[in-house]
Amino acid sequence: MSSGRILIIDDDSDMQELLQNWLQTAGYETVTAWDGEQALNSLGQSTFDLALVDYLMPRMNGLDLLEQIADRRIPVGPLLLTAFHDLGLIVEAMRRGALDCVMKPTPAKNLLLVVDDTMERHWARELGLPSLLSWRGHDLSMIG
Repeated sequence: MSSGRILIIDDDSDMQELLQNWLQTAGYETVTAWDGEQALNSLGQSTFDLALVDYLMPRMNGLDLLEQIADRRIPVGPLLLTAFHDLGLIVEAMRRGALDCVMKPTPAKNLLLVVDDTMERHWARELGLPSLLSWRGHDLSMIG
């Protein structure tokens, strides 16, 4: 049984393959797209839980794709992937609808933690439920 469907949008075939291997090993079903246009076609034809969006791509960069996803109200949890350690970029990605950002390169364990957390927040948002994120980092032993 799949943990969810993830669309990987990256113009680098090595990165696509690496992400697919990590995510499929963790139980996710994956589909790849080479650019923003192909990603929008895939998102229009099929349902995905998350979209891993590379920032630097030809024709349509990751920020523009995030904006298209938001404008079209596509029910997917977008997650930006970038090699740029730029706080302004991260803020802009969040403003355009990204639920989180992952800095490349990152170890598989870190990526999977962010993907799991983003999946949880996406579905909480879609179902109109409060996110469990607010409980993270708190000492729950004090409760009842």
